[in-house]
Amino acid sequence: MVRGLFPPEEQEAVLSALEQSVFFVDGENIERLLCECTSHDEAWVLANLYLVSAGAEPLGQSSLTDSVVYRADGRIYVLPRYLVEKTAFADALVYEAALDLLFRRFGYDNGHWRQFEAFASSCEAYACILEREGTAAERMQIAREYGSRPHTSARRADPREVAEIVREAVATPNGWEIILAHHAVVRQRKDIGAPLTAFRASLAIAERLAQQDPGNSQWQRDLFLSHHQVGDVLLAQDDTEGALSSFQAALPIAERLTQQDPHDSLWQYHLGFNHRRVGNVLLAQGDTEGALHSFQASLAIAERLTQQDPDHTGCQRELSFSHEEVGRVLLAQGDTEGALRSFQASLLIDERLTQQDPGNSEWQRDLGLSHKRVGRALLAQGDREGALRSFQASLVIAQQLAQLDSDNSEWQRDLSISHEQIGHILLEQGDREGALRCFQASLAIAERLAEQERGDSERQEDVARLCFNLALASGPDEARPLLERARALVLDLSAASRLTQEQEQWLAAIDDGLASIPAK
Repeated sequence: MVRGLFPPEEQEAVLSALEQSVFFVDGENIERLLCECTSHDEAWVLANLYLVSAGAEPLGQSSLTDSVVYRADGRIYVLPRYLVEKTAFADALVYEAALDLLFRRFGYDNGHWRQFEAFASSCEAYACILEREGTAAERMQIAREYGSRPHTSARRADPREVAEIVREAVATPNGWEIILAHHAVVRQRKDIGAPLTAFRASLAIAERLAQQDPGNSQWQRDLFLSHHQVGDVLLAQDDTEGALSSFQAALPIAERLTQQDPHDSLWQYHLGFNHRRVGNVLLAQGDTEGALHSFQASLAIAERLTQQDPDHTGCQRELSFSHEEVGRVLLAQGDTEGALRSFQASLLIDERLTQQDPGNSEWQRDLGLSHKRVGRALLAQGDREGALRSFQASLVIAQQLAQLDSDNSEWQRDLSISHEQIGHILLEQGDREGALRCFQASLAIAERLAEQERGDSERQEDVARLCFNLALASGPDEARPLLERARALVLDLSAASRLTQEQEQWLAAIDDGLASIPAK
């Protein structure tokens, strides 16, 4: 991992520092390590982890007793159970080492915690796949297996995003560069120009080689990936024009390679993924027609791959995602009928997948999100009753997942949003008491998450929005402090430049609400 992520002149120093920070805990050194801990909390957690790992009872309650690797104050403690519990796709030491490398290089920043976790999860899965011998095609099959397996984890990284990154990394000679490029956002705080310069230099070499031998598929493949690497970094810098240019330059390369071998499902996947990248950038720029064209092209490829291998759950999920993306654009264009058809197609696939494996929590979450999208389309059509039924179906799934893992913040947030969506419909139907209960439940979850993740601006945004919603369903005396709290949060977020242009309008709505409350 270090060899792949760091330039040659830095590798030995990084490896030496990492080696000095990793401690394999056993009966001979546990006492010394406990005495060296810099805080009582660190010593307490380490002692409990060691006892549980050794098969003994912990000294008291601890939320970390299931961990096999523990990182604290610049040290990584590896417990005896580590080698036993290491699995095909899970290597806790690689995960914690990846985080440690990021923190050493860029410093700790809770505002980028999701990107940090996605980076570490990608490194973990990719390293595990590299350990397994086999051909490139066999490793790609393993990567697809990783994408279709259930992911029950308290990590906040989106497993869909991680699975896509791992598949792309496995398809390249040096997948570590792909992982680094995808998570270039973590480099924004320090010299982001360095990786961009390196990727552009790599692109120039790939272009020269591809021009020398246009029939060399390997060099064409390298050129395709180089365009993507440059595009990923530019996108992280919010240079959507530059990113779009890079992703569009990669398109004809993937098209030529798929034409040369129409049965190569890997390049079919790359072409579909490329269309999706272009579509997402166009959508961010407000070009819904262009985005729709790209997403429909990706959908057509996903349909072909599914027809070629109907039993492949990974292809089925890609098809579901493609339907969802098309529906998202159609809804933005006001085509509620078309959006509803796309969301329902995605929902049907998710229902079939969850019926095949009811215990797959990731697929259950996909199903819950599909119900929400169908609900939004129905609501846009004015069908409040239908939307309410869809949101309630999503709520049931969100409640089950939240109970399954109370530490999974994404599942907890899904539950909060489900309560909020139902609350809005009940308020529109005149059921103020029902709306009040939903908004209160939603706010309670959001407050708990905001307390746990104080540096996460999204959590603070949720609390501000829900305070405003709750005020709508409350009487004047209860509404005023809620609106004042929402106003203070929005001002803080605005001062820190953490709000979108749309969210900047919240302040006017809050002030209007305060002005409407009669003075005592």
